[in-house]
Amino acid sequence: MPERLGIFAGEMLTRGKAYFRAFPVVSERDERDLRFPTYFLLAHSVELVLKSYLVAKGTPKKALGKKPLGHDVRGPN
Repeated sequence: MPERLGIFAGEMLTRGKAYFRAFPVVSERDERDLRFPTYFLLAHSVELVLKSYLVAKGTPKKALGKKPLGHDVRGPN
């Protein structure tokens, strides 16, 4: 059974908040090798919260992974 968009949006929001709560915990360590993982926590939290908003407003789940909303880690062709 397909997941309802409201439930999916809520789960994304919950995960985004969890990443955001983890950000200060890791950043307080102030270790040089944790800079990029710390940045990832913050950036990913923002991405999840924004996508949860889009889904809550009716954006289909499939559209989140496609341009212009998604991103391609392979880079330009």
